[in-house]
Amino acid sequence: MLFEEGRCCYLAPPLLDEKLLQVTRCELSARGLRLRFAEIGERGRAHELVGRSLLLKTADVPAARLEAFLSAGKGDFEEIGYEVYSDDGTRLGILRERIETPANAVWVVAADEGELLLPVIADLQIVRDDERRRVTVTLLEGLLEANR
Repeated sequence: MLFEEGRCCYLAPPLLDEKLLQVTRCELSARGLRLRFAEIGERGRAHELVGRSLLLKTADVPAARLEAFLSAGKGDFEEIGYEVYSDDGTRLGILRERIETPANAVWVVAADEGELLLPVIADLQIVRDDERRRVTVTLLEGLLEANR
């Protein structure tokens, strides 16, 4: 990811006392990218960041990451081929397809028992690990049963 742990970014427009922020945590969820910063410890302070831009120096980003980001257009990295796990550590399968629907996207996971359809929604609490090519999801009650 472009915003990985330890990377510094600039806040625009800056807060009165903070303009350079160091990323301490980065995760992708169904709602989007979720970042934590060393300089922002309270939730109220975090709300002050809403609507502001985060800027990176291109010199601080590895060339391959920057190229992948720019070639993807919106900065989305494709999850096809990633292993999918539940948050309890159970391997669910391999992500084979993403279907766009009017309500939300749906992931098609190739599992040992056949296909598993996962709605890409906030309740799924998706966490993506690009280094391990793995996504972890919180399964909704009855979701596995509904797919059988």
